[in-house]
Amino acid sequence: MSTDNRFHITGIDRLTFGVMDLDEARRFADDWGLAAVPGGHPEDLLFRTTDGSEIRILRTDMADPARAPIGGTVGMCEMTWGVADPAGLKALEEELGRDRLVEWDEDGTLHSVDDLGIHLSFRLTRCPLNRPATTARAARTASTAAPPATSAPLPTRSATWQ
Repeated sequence: MSTDNRFHITGIDRLTFGVMDLDEARRFADDWGLAAVPGGHPEDLLFRTTDGSEIRILRTDMADPARAPIGGTVGMCEMTWGVADPAGLKALEEELGRDRLVEWDEDGTLHSVDDLGIHLSFRLTRCPLNRPATTARAARTASTAAPPATSAPLPTRSATWQ
């Protein structure tokens, strides 16, 4: 597996979902403890997670590709990746532009669609825990390190399914 990160991707900055019922989606997000972010479009909900990444929920509109979930009327519409710097965004534009359409929006986010029809976007990271580019890599490395030799084994349980 390559460890090259020439695109300077730091992690997921936002997931965008399409739903039929915004009130139900708001209740669901509240149940999960997501912090609502005020403002924005009246047909959109925006929440921030504890790591600073965002969950955007919009009313599904199958006639609008930006509001049409992948594979149905409810689900993910777009995955937005955080990028550490403008050089990373430029490298992504060049690489993706070799074989597919890439477009910039007014806030500096690069949009494209992968070979499976998944809408992807890339922006300068707004997630505080994803800055700088090495932070995400360091966190992954630390989380996969072996536990200390003094740690006690986890208790085990058996279950009988009926």
